[in-house]
Amino acid sequence: MPEDRTYNGWTNHATWAIGLHFEFNTLADIESAKEFLDEEYEKLPMVMKDLCDLSEVNWDEITANAVASFSPDDDDNQRPMENDE
Repeated sequence: MPEDRTYNGWTNHATWAIGLHFEFNTLADIESAKEFLDEEYEKLPMVMKDLCDLSEVNWDEITANAVASFSPDDDDNQRPMENDE
């Protein structure tokens, strides 16, 4: 039986960490984060790479979670819903 690697409701720890530490207000923000992380990841020492393997990030889940927070009233679905709190 495969090991359960879910973490705090996300696919895995790497996906959770990206979802936690980045704010995605548009789909372009997700693409920018991917590019930024790909560039910066290569500069990290191996011990840091071991802590968060970018190849494990479920970008589809990140995108789905971000899109779910976008306002359905926005024509291009690029903005998040305002929180009424």
